[in-house]
Amino acid sequence: QILRTPLQFLYATFIKVQSFFPWTVIRLVCSFVQSLFWAERDPVQELQDYYTYFDNQYDSRHPVFYRGKFSQALQDAKKEVRLLFVYLHEKNSPLCDRFCREVLCEDTIQTIIGNNLLWSASSDTQEGRIASRILHCTAHPCLCIIAHHGSQQTVQLKLQRYNGADECIAAVFDGVQNAEHVLQHNRNMQNQRGQRDRLLEEQNAAYLESVRVDQEKANLPVEPLPSESDTIQVSIRLPDNEPIRRRFRRNDPAKLLFEVAWTNNHVPEHFELLWGYPRQRYQYNKIGDRLIKDVIPGNSETCYLEQIEESDS
Repeated sequence: QILRTPLQFLYATFIKVQSFFPWTVIRLVCSFVQSLFWAERDPVQELQDYYTYFDNQYDSRHPVFYRGKFSQALQDAKKEVRLLFVYLHEKNSPLCDRFCREVLCEDTIQTIIGNNLLWSASSDTQEGRIASRILHCTAHPCLCIIAHHGSQQTVQLKLQRYNGADECIAAVFDGVQNAEHVLQHNRNMQNQRGQRDRLLEEQNAAYLESVRVDQEKANLPVEPLPSESDTIQVSIRLPDNEPIRRRFRRNDPAKLLFEVAWTNNHVPEHFELLWGYPRQRYQYNKIGDRLIKDVIPGNSETCYLEQIEESDS
């Protein structure tokens, strides 16, 4: 009762005057003072310093660490359909020292990790503290295996105790085996998306091609009537399909032979036409301004279409 009365008085007084306190100014001042004495370090530089410390402490025989933030490692593991191994280290911990020497720097763990990703940080780094909060790490050494199931991140294994290399490696091996079905599911989903994307690309390409053909047809001169005089009947033989047959006027440009051929879906982009005896080869960009009557003297002709490389055209 003796203590309660003054405490109640102090509390009541504080409630009355606290609304007059310039809390925003106080917070700004405190933040400024803190920045002077405890400047926040670059989290990426902290990780680089940690990697250097780790190599100096345990040599570079350990699996390659992912170089980047924890969030970046998660994104890349998801995009590349890999497991993400996360090792959270605590400096000056005898158990962490044993774990690194007996497990992390041995060939067996490198074989188990394979082409998956390994990200690591120490408890005294900003990224290490972020990962610890996300993974609910309460003790060190802490080793986790993370897999993505769709858009969700799932922790397939979390080890927060170290009772020896054999037990630890066995647990990691089992964790990888258990996560394999998640990876396979993600690979199947990725393949399905890839197939859908390729099908969509093919459909778009076919649509654009049909538009191009329609535009070219719309710009081509109308085929002369059978009753029209001064025409030439041309048959363009394709390698594996029905020939293209059409009448042309003698004064039509010779390039029209190629433009008509391109309206056929089975005709390649680069080709040349052969006709006459001895055979003459003609290409679109080399035939110039000549007319059909300049290159086909008779009333009919059979042309043979042969595909060529772009460099030859």
